[in-house]
Amino acid sequence: MTTTADIELWYSTYNGTAWSAPVRLTTDAITDTTPALAYDTHGERHLVWLRGGNIVWLRDSWNVADVQIVNSPAGNEAGLLNLTLNRAANGNLSLVWQAMDAGGSDLAYRVYDMATHVWGADQSLMSNSSVEAAHSPAFGTDGNLYLAYQKIATQLVTQTIPLSPTLSYTVTNLLVKGASDLAFLAHTVGRDLTFDSLVADPSNPAPGQAVTLTAVLRNAGDLGVVNPQVTFYDDAAPILTQTLAITLAAGYTTTAQVNWSILPLAFPHVLRAVADPAGQVAETDESNNTATITTTLPDVRVELFYVAHAADVLTLIARLDNAGALTVTTPFTVAFRAADPLTGTLVATATVNDMIVIGGQVTVTRVLTNPIILANAGSRLWLLADAGNVVAESNENNNADLAALKFLPDLALTANDVSGEGVLTVTVHNHGYLTATGVLIEARLNSLTGTLLATGTQAALAPGESQTLALSPPTGQYALFIKADPVAAIAEIDESNNLVIQAIRREPVHLIYLPLVLHKF
Repeated sequence: MTTTADIELWYSTYNGTAWSAPVRLTTDAITDTTPALAYDTHGERHLVWLRGGNIVWLRDSWNVADVQIVNSPAGNEAGLLNLTLNRAANGNLSLVWQAMDAGGSDLAYRVYDMATHVWGADQSLMSNSSVEAAHSPAFGTDGNLYLAYQKIATQLVTQTIPLSPTLSYTVTNLLVKGASDLAFLAHTVGRDLTFDSLVADPSNPAPGQAVTLTAVLRNAGDLGVVNPQVTFYDDAAPILTQTLAITLAAGYTTTAQVNWSILPLAFPHVLRAVADPAGQVAETDESNNTATITTTLPDVRVELFYVAHAADVLTLIARLDNAGALTVTTPFTVAFRAADPLTGTLVATATVNDMIVIGGQVTVTRVLTNPIILANAGSRLWLLADAGNVVAESNENNNADLAALKFLPDLALTANDVSGEGVLTVTVHNHGYLTATGVLIEARLNSLTGTLLATGTQAALAPGESQTLALSPPTGQYALFIKADPVAAIAEIDESNNLVIQAIRREPVHLIYLPLVLHKF
């Protein structure tokens, strides 16, 4: 009691007749709280407590130097409320506590496996928006864990708090307590082997290619598994059985791996990893022991997609290729949709019937003869290859692409639009879909920033219409730069066709004076 900066633990022992004098267990500047004690079936003592925000474990010892950390929740002791320790008849131990995190409050637990002498990882008994508290856990004679606890419903509400007769403050997403119930939970304690993943490297090997298969095995149960086994299969044919020389504690993972070569046959391969293939481990769930991937597949990919705009048609052009390891032999549909690749307006479809060999290509073209009907469909057109998902592919995420729908004006000039000798006539066209307003045309000498020779403005240029500008270039040899919308004030389908450069060579006019001779007759 002479130190107030921390809390220390003391203990007394009973010899069958009397209790010993208190003995100080911890002597440090770390806060030690919530001690819990249990003896296993071998009579070994297990003492757990919260030490500086960690759950620590002292096994059959009173020497603090023997302490092991069981749980370290980032030093946050508030996430380890109401810690309890319980012993099963078979010697297994359980730690149960009220875990606090950003998602709320749920009951968490760990189990000590007497058979393998390992603690499992932290696991949650539930995950919901309610607050679970005041738990009272106990092991049953069957070795399973049973809990009675308080379950408090919560909800998010919006509440307005008056601050004065004329002022108030509104709080949104305010967490308020609802009904409080007494709940009961039965949790089966056992082993459960499953897989987090199975991957192949390379992910889509060709027939005959070397491949590495990697499986991440997880013990999703509560008790350790000694020397777990994993067998890899190609379809029904076993590749290799691997025995892992470890004890896989509950809640933890390990990796099984095999190097192998795909059979040199051109067909898809279904590769599997099976945990506990001989069924030697009694599990709480025997249905989740297999992980499967299908590989050696084709891969339809959108290599290129664009829209060619013209005044009266839209041409949709897509180039697809096969980036996979098998030839595409199944006919498939290509869909073009406005705005959204799945739910947007269906603009056109095409069927690809040709086989696409590995590395091969196919071009799909569709011509829309009345494109103006899409003027209100948005600014994007989506292409979806294999729209019906009839082709089994190694990558289903590269089947879509988009192109711009540009329902805009399109000012255009070509060399043929400049004509004449002494006076030049320049014709500007609107090949787009919308009227261009305030169309400015400039003619400059030798560059886009050269001397301004002539300018003209058209108030409105409707789709399909043209504007003519007459100009008289000076004498000499130079380049005449003629550009529509020179400051890019008008959004257009194509900004690259607004300029024409004309080479000019005009000689000065020389006047010849002829003498006048008069003859008298």
